[in-house]
Amino acid sequence: KKATGRQEIIRIACTQLGDLLKRPVVFFSPDDTSEDQEETEILRSVCEGKQQVGAYTGRFSQHPYRYLRIASDQTVYGVLRIDMKGRSFTEFENTLLLSIINEFILALNNEHTMQEKAAAEIQAEQERYRAGLLRSLSHDLRTPLTSIIGNTSNLISMGSSMEENDKQTIYEDI
Repeated sequence: KKATGRQEIIRIACTQLGDLLKRPVVFFSPDDTSEDQEETEILRSVCEGKQQVGAYTGRFSQHPYRYLRIASDQTVYGVLRIDMKGRSFTEFENTLLLSIINEFILALNNEHTMQEKAAAEIQAEQERYRAGLLRSLSHDLRTPLTSIIGNTSNLISMGSSMEENDKQTIYEDI
C-alpha cells in the first residue's frame, strides 16, 4: 500500500511489523518521552547512538523491549520499541525486521525529501513575490524622483533666466 504522509508511513510500518513478528511495535519520535523515566533515557540514548538496546542486547537487557534507531545518514526519525515477549528474534524474524526497517527508512527519507522540496518551492515563490514587490516599489519611486530631479536641474541651470511665475510652478510641482 502506498502511504501518504509521515504519520501514515509510521502507522503502516508498525502495523506490518507487529503483524509479521506477532509482537506489539511502537514508534517514538526523537522528541517523544515515556511515562517511564528510564525508558525516556533509553529513547534518548538510542536516538544518539547507532546500536540496538534492550532485551537480548548488551545494554538495558533487563527490559522486555528491544529499541531500534530509525535513521538515515542525515536524519534521525525516531525509535521503534518492539515487545520481545520473552524470546529473541529467530533468524527469519531478524531478516524480516531488517528488510522492513530498511523500507521504512527509505519511505521516511522520500517523505522528508518531498517536504523539503515543497518548502523550497514555497520559499522560491515568496522570493519571487518579494522581488516583484521591490521592482514595483522601485518603479513607483523612480517616476516622481525623475520629475523632481529634472525640475531641480532646470531651476539650477536656467533659474536666473526664468520668470518668477514659472519658477513658482516648478517649486509647487517639486
